[in-house]
Amino acid sequence: DADVKFSMFETEYKIGTAIDSTIRTDKELQAKLNRYFNTVVNEHNMKWGPYVQNSAPAREQIDWAKKLGMKHIRGHAFVWEKPIGSDGKTPLVAPQALKEDGTVIDDKEQLQKYIKEWIYRLADDYAGEIDEWDVVNEIATKDAFRKVHGDDMMDDWFKWADEATTDSLLFYNDFAHSYVNAIPTETYGDIYK
Repeated sequence: DADVKFSMFETEYKIGTAIDSTIRTDKELQAKLNRYFNTVVNEHNMKWGPYVQNSAPAREQIDWAKKLGMKHIRGHAFVWEKPIGSDGKTPLVAPQALKEDGTVIDDKEQLQKYIKEWIYRLADDYAGEIDEWDVVNEIATKDAFRKVHGDDMMDDWFKWADEATTDSLLFYNDFAHSYVNAIPTETYGDIYK
């Protein structure tokens, strides 16, 4: 006849959701986040282009998540090979990775240098705060860097992420495999040869 109480924030089972800038102002969201979740992932503002343009929104979102009791935070994403947003003008990678016409620079070594510096910068900015990182995002459908320079680039991205985030789990994030008319499963195998 024991009186047992359960606190989901103390469990190791992660129950999470994506957050955006509304976390700072939406009281209903804050209450639900605090009540139902113990894990968050930053939806957009840690991506390369948005972050180098203005890192403050990402920092504010993570600080709010911690203030609301989140125990686990996932960083998203070190590399997303989508140069320009769906609006046709918002840069989603750092400008130095692109030529004036919006295509990827031809110098693979220079591009890899930029990516390595970026991974180390973001990892350093959130050292000790992020449990998990999405190293690459949507590679089956977004391949701007690899289309020019080859899939082997990813080996270095994971190596650098591992070096820069020694205590974090590293992941590949995607969505296409769960949709109708999705990328065939063998495509992933081809990429990871």
